Amino acid sequence: MEKLNEVQEALVHLLKVVRKLRSPEGCRWDRKQKKVDVARYLLEETYELVEAIEEKTPREQKEELGDLIFQVVVLAEMAREKGEFDLTEVIQEVAEKMVRRHPHVFGGLKVESVAQILENWDRIKEEEGKRPTRVTEVMAKHTRLPALMAAQKVSKEAAKVGFDWSCKEEVFGKVEEEMKELKVAIQKASYEKVKEEMGDLLFSLVNLCRFLQLDAEETLRLSVKKFIERFSYVEKNLAHRGKKPGEVAIGEMDALWEEGKAKNG
Repeated sequence: MEKLNEVQEALVHLLKVVRKLRSPEGCRWDRKQKKVDVARYLLEETYELVEAIEEKTPREQKEELGDLIFQVVVLAEMAREKGEFDLTEVIQEVAEKMVRRHPHVFGGLKVESVAQILENWDRIKEEEGKRPTRVTEVMAKHTRLPALMAAQKVSKEAAKVGFDWSCKEEVFGKVEEEMKELKVAIQKASYEKVKEEMGDLLFSLVNLCRFLQLDAEETLRLSVKKFIERFSYVEKNLAHRGKKPGEVAIGEMDALWEEGKAKNG
């Protein structure tokens, strides 16, 4: 069973490791790194952790969580070196914030549903001055995210204030409408219009995901993985025949694709 003092000791040890790496006697490469560099690694490690979670592999999850925590500690140490803030402040502030935003757990507030919990979260965030008051300001903050994720969050913000379809059938209708407009743009061979209509179609598909309570980013990522797995079947079976993709007719690859699809789903 994990003990709190062991967690504390492990975190202190990691902080000492990071400080050693960043010291004059440490690693030349680590000393060279800047916040913008670590931010990129942080993003990479986050996606690797997400993949490990989706693959349901605890061993890899543990490793990727460690890599992610390492990058967080490095960023905090860089800030400490510049006199901005330190790891203690980071941890204390987030703990205090979570206590403050969960009054139904740490205070006497009574709630009846998850919806109320989320409403309280947004209200408290607004009181803290952390949440913009205008809907478009909230939407603008989401544009930093990957496009599919941003689209889903932006449409969710619009839905919160009643700007939404009433049922999924209406969203299906919008998808069909955007598909028709895309076809017209393609026929007219207008690159800018095709790009615009393709974007509208993707946005409407993200809204359909939202109505079906699917995460668009996760849904597409799973399809990408499925494609890779099926193409891997094609590539391996071509190799057994002494062939490679790109050296055979599309018909042969299609046949193997369908064969793999039938075997593996």
